[in-house]
Amino acid sequence: MAWFDAEVPVLRALIGYAEANGFDAHAWQISWTTGPFFYRRGRWRAYVATAGTALAAARRLDDPVALAHAHYLLGHAQAQLGDYEAADPNVRRALDLFRELGDRANEAVVLNGLAGMLESRERYPEALAVALDALRMVKAAGHWWTQATLENGVGWLYAHLGQYDQALTHCQRALSLHRDSGHRGGTADTLDSLGYVYLHMGDFAQAKASYLKAIEAYREIVDPFGEGNSLAGLGDTLLGEGDPSAAQEAWRRSVAILDRLPHPLADDVRLKLRDLEFSLDREDDAAGTPDQEQLPAAATTAR
Repeated sequence: MAWFDAEVPVLRALIGYAEANGFDAHAWQISWTTGPFFYRRGRWRAYVATAGTALAAARRLDDPVALAHAHYLLGHAQAQLGDYEAADPNVRRALDLFRELGDRANEAVVLNGLAGMLESRERYPEALAVALDALRMVKAAGHWWTQATLENGVGWLYAHLGQYDQALTHCQRALSLHRDSGHRGGTADTLDSLGYVYLHMGDFAQAKASYLKAIEAYREIVDPFGEGNSLAGLGDTLLGEGDPSAAQEAWRRSVAILDRLPHPLADDVRLKLRDLEFSLDREDDAAGTPDQEQLPAAATTAR
């Protein structure tokens, strides 16, 4: 990722040159390669623009492999901005193309992306059914590196349906696979999921440990959204643990990061922060009010 930080201006210039000079294969492939970088950095508008370039080049080539990858790239990018109306046809077109190509591994990846879009719209049972289909598909194909991501997605959805034991099983399996493969981004994502699962199981110690590891992992790969999101979860955990001051600090750090992106999650965290600060202020006011028994005699008899 550090290499991308240094070289992304050159890569974007190369994409522009390839697009302007008819090197369409290079235009879509370089765009496709830079997509994960923009995603991890939270630069979603650049992600959408680059994915749009990839799709335009793939259409000029009329290459079904290029079209499948580019449609999914653009749909995934649009989904990060919450533009599901635009994302949905791109993701579904990618799904059709990968099926026609017989590419089961990438079909499963797209199904996982579709499940994520359904989850974002709180259609959890439907999302889980899609994600489980994708997981069965990659297991049958033996693509364990893709399986790791899908295990985490399935676990996340089970957690949102309140089925925490199953969520824990899938997320722990995902964490093991990601660590075996050395996929730091996947490891961070799964640690965040485990934090959520443990939090909702009431195991604050495990939740706190998972979120802290996720935050550290996101910092290492410079994923600001991941870090801000995990800080929000850490704040929830610290509040549940009975440490409102620490929760307040975690949420403040989360808002500061998310505002810089910007991301709408910042508003949700800011609301929690305001509610907590209001509650703490009321407690301080109550603590500062003398008890009736401590009032001077003249005050107690004045009524």
